[in-house]
Amino acid sequence: MGSQDSRIETVESTTDIFNATRQIEISDTYSSNVDAVLFDGDCCDLLKDIPSNSVDLVITSPPYNIGKKYEKKRP
Repeated sequence: MGSQDSRIETVESTTDIFNATRQIEISDTYSSNVDAVLFDGDCCDLLKDIPSNSVDLVITSPPYNIGKKYEKKRP
């Protein structure tokens, strides 16, 4: 499902109490073949590509629209 210009990175991660490492794949667009998606943008653009009942966890960075340095204040 990811677009042709999407980026997928593979990183090492410690995943259990025994400090065993494994590689996880992280993409900036939705793909059912990756372990995680880190999307920086309008969530409406991402939601169009995600099938129903396919998300286990969503993490966002609220609060929004309070004038943080990196955001554009909207009415």
